[in-house]
Amino acid sequence: MTSPAPELDAEDFVIAYLTPLNIIPAGQIAARMPAQLPLPFMLVQRVAGGDDRVVDRATVQLDTFAADQTTASTTARAVHHAMRQLHAKTVVTVDGNPWNIYACSVEQTPIYLQWEASGGGAVMDRYVARYVIDIRLPSIQGY
Repeated sequence: MTSPAPELDAEDFVIAYLTPLNIIPAGQIAARMPAQLPLPFMLVQRVAGGDDRVVDRATVQLDTFAADQTTASTTARAVHHAMRQLHAKTVVTVDGNPWNIYACSVEQTPIYLQWEASGGGAVMDRYVARYVIDIRLPSIQGY
């Protein structure tokens, strides 16, 4: 029995889409928090979503960190503008393969939320936005 084609990871897709736009320097946008946080930094995480065996509806949260609130806001809004331009005909290369999505919709425009690392410490400035991205799943035999 042949296994289905690998599924597209929504986090990897968003990172691959945003990185070449140079809103945030390459290497400063990731799906995991680094031990030392370079600023500005964007954390891309899937926070919710489900699928109907045909389409994966991924809710992806973008946390934009910066040294001050103004820079965090400016960066988050530039990213928001780019995310609003993401549509079905946008082709993004992920791991050497071209991908596109069905749709991207805004669930939450960027809002200011202070962030404090676990265990306490310095409070950082960040803006948080959420997007719902519809991704076609690979075929599943029998459906």
